[in-house]
Amino acid sequence: MAIRRSVAIQNKVFETEMDGGTATHSGGDHYAFYLVLRLGYSIYYNPRAIVWHRHRRSIAELERAMYGYGVGSTCVLLRAILKHRDLTAVPVAFRWLCTRNIADIWRTLRGDPEARPWNLLSAELRGILAGPVNYVRAMRREKALQV
Repeated sequence: MAIRRSVAIQNKVFETEMDGGTATHSGGDHYAFYLVLRLGYSIYYNPRAIVWHRHRRSIAELERAMYGYGVGSTCVLLRAILKHRDLTAVPVAFRWLCTRNIADIWRTLRGDPEARPWNLLSAELRGILAGPVNYVRAMRREKALQV
């Protein structure tokens, strides 16, 4: 992602409590996209852009990442609802939970070869369930650091 420095600084687009190494595990990039769109800016996708990304080297690393993605995604939705009073995040959360995760559980239980493996699916679901508690932890920690 690339963003104008002035926009990022002026609008606190990259909040420290919403990223890796915190109780939210991840979500900083999704929160940044949310804020940019909320502020009325546009996002452009460039399929020719080159991004170097380190992939997980073991199943255990991938499971930790999926758990973190579940926590982080939940925290971004909670942030939209609680900080920005954006109730449009409620149906987004519902669709995400129902259409993606519940459908994935069903496909996995049916033995669909295209379904996500149960260990990765359950790791993400555990992260989703842990998200609210982790969000509160992250906000308390950030508040304590500002005092």
